[in-house]
Amino acid sequence: MNDLIATAQDLDKHAASVRAGFAAMSPAPARRYTNPNPRPAPEDDVETEVLAAPVESTDQRVLRESGILGKIDFRWQGVADISRLTGDLLTKKEKGQLAELQSALDRLAAEMDSAARIPLNPHKIAAAAPLGEPPSTEAIEAGIAGDDGRRFRKTMAKAAAVRFFEEKCRPIVLGIYGKAAALLEAAILDRRKGEEQAFEVFAKTYHDDDTGDFYKPSPGLIRMMSRRRQLLDAEIPHSSPPSLRSALSGVLVF
Repeated sequence: MNDLIATAQDLDKHAASVRAGFAAMSPAPARRYTNPNPRPAPEDDVETEVLAAPVESTDQRVLRESGILGKIDFRWQGVADISRLTGDLLTKKEKGQLAELQSALDRLAAEMDSAARIPLNPHKIAAAAPLGEPPSTEAIEAGIAGDDGRRFRKTMAKAAAVRFFEEKCRPIVLGIYGKAAALLEAAILDRRKGEEQAFEVFAKTYHDDDTGDFYKPSPGLIRMMSRRRQLLDAEIPHSSPPSLRSALSGVLVF
């Protein structure tokens, strides 16, 4: 019995020795880095893609609201003078307010112009003074300041004009643009209907068998739509110095 136990122990030692030998010949691979936050499987990471509705451009809006099919880039078209349609857009008091604002802009524009005309040459300063009297202190100081002083005075007047326009005039101009655009929409619809009716009569009279002809808006109607696009986009024409008359040119007479 003791011999059997000894034999079993010897076999166990031999097996352990064999395993140790194989382990020495093929060491276990080093432990690799594992991400503590593994990315889920593709099927678990599927998010519902929300397709944003395409943004409608102002050109497309104007065409749609005018009831006209097609594609026109109104930025390359001329704009119509719609002042004949907007005569009653503002009250007499509102037009008076526009005139007052324009007067303030005119005064600032005059200051810019006078600053640009300040004489710098001593002979010109003396020639500008009344005969037999010395030049004024202001003229002398302006001449001493030279071109830098003249440019400073002109820039200062322009900055004051721009600030006045942005704070006092721009909100009023944009309000007028909104009213004019709404008024112009109705005028465009009326003209489009009139043109379509005239086209149908013409086609029926002269092209009974010609089915290829289709209505196209006239150049005048396109200019009206182009003006409406400009009003809806609040595109104020640039002018230097700023001017209400320039901003409302072709839109409103005041």
